[in-house]
Amino acid sequence: MNLEINLLSDKQKAIMAYFVGKVANADGNINQNEGKYFLLIHNLLKNDYKLTEDPYDLIKAEFTNDHHVFNLLSILLTTALVDNNIHASELAIIKRIADILEISDEKLTQITLWSQREAIQLNEYFNFKL
Repeated sequence: MNLEINLLSDKQKAIMAYFVGKVANADGNINQNEGKYFLLIHNLLKNDYKLTEDPYDLIKAEFTNDHHVFNLLSILLTTALVDNNIHASELAIIKRIADILEISDEKLTQITLWSQREAIQLNEYFNFKL
């Protein structure tokens, strides 16, 4: 997980939390590991900022540097992948955000591969037993 999540503004965290929830619920099914990851991310992003505008309209102005963009997309992709299957409705949300941020398909693929590795590690962690 990217530690830079702690450096995001409350507004950025609120936008990210909105989209994490949207992606997590997009396929209509949240499995156990997806639920654990959602709660983990939700707790990291929790703050009192209330969004008053459409979050899609805020993305470009709020996620302005490479690390913020990577953080947003990788967390959304990991949310989608932690159940070992990315659903078309999840991918559509992420692709729309990537398009708003003018992220090339090549870069999105690179971030997706990173997120797949993170999702594998998270599944191993969530399922670990002594």
